[in-house]
Amino acid sequence: MIKWIVTDMDGTLLNSQDQISSRNKAVLMKCQQQGIKLILASGRSQYRLYPYAQALDMKKYDGYFIEVNGMAYRHLQSNERVLFKRLNHEQIVAVFNELKKYGGEIQCYLDDTIYMAMTPWVFAQKQKERKELQLPDDYPWTGGAWGWLGDTRNGYPYIHWVYSAAQLPRELNKITFMREPEYVTSIMAELSKRFADCELVRPVPRAIEFSPKGITKGSCLEKLMKDENIGVDEVLVIGDGENDIDMFSKVKYSVAMGNAEAYVKERAYDLTLSNDEDGVAAAIEKYCF
Repeated sequence: MIKWIVTDMDGTLLNSQDQISSRNKAVLMKCQQQGIKLILASGRSQYRLYPYAQALDMKKYDGYFIEVNGMAYRHLQSNERVLFKRLNHEQIVAVFNELKKYGGEIQCYLDDTIYMAMTPWVFAQKQKERKELQLPDDYPWTGGAWGWLGDTRNGYPYIHWVYSAAQLPRELNKITFMREPEYVTSIMAELSKRFADCELVRPVPRAIEFSPKGITKGSCLEKLMKDENIGVDEVLVIGDGENDIDMFSKVKYSVAMGNAEAYVKERAYDLTLSNDEDGVAAAIEKYCF
């Protein structure tokens, strides 16, 4: 019997418009009303998860966040937040300086703030996209999960341009590198070898995220399951990204989205529809009702 539903956000629960569909919402509300606990597990910070938690009434139903790829979790009813580990100063300097060599965009996250750096070539791609999409003048320059531009001000209202590691805080939640998916694929193994003291994952095809070693969604979920005495066959995990694979390994029932990359699907127990076809609802209806 499923007692917990753990779902990723981008590319999973959220559709291409960054929204929870009416079908997904209805199914999740039904689960919570029947006593099934909901956990949102994301690379996003808590600030970008709260609007969705409020829409799903998760505080009332005793839900959790697993945020920033397992850096912390929050129990919504008690408002307790447990933070495990951040990137330290030495890691920040080494990662930032190395990534500058790869000609992409670097986003450095600390809670509600992004520190970003990019090459002139990346900035030119952003200018082109802004013109094509006819975006307003105040639209941010930060890259998004699926394109050169993405508006994340609802969770990261403070955005600063930086040009050197000296301008960064001494601790960070994570560092993200963004470029074309093919290029990211070509450098992933090299960077993983270079930074063996960090966790490197691809939450979406165009990004690599750097977190402290041992900090993963899976490690955080495993701790929560142990603390709450939840068995591996009592959890349904749904995701689409490489940062979801570690969660898949901690439970019996893992479901990859139809839009997931092949390497994610290969590691899942089952498959569902895409995030634009209410894949989360379809998986839950199969395993919970």
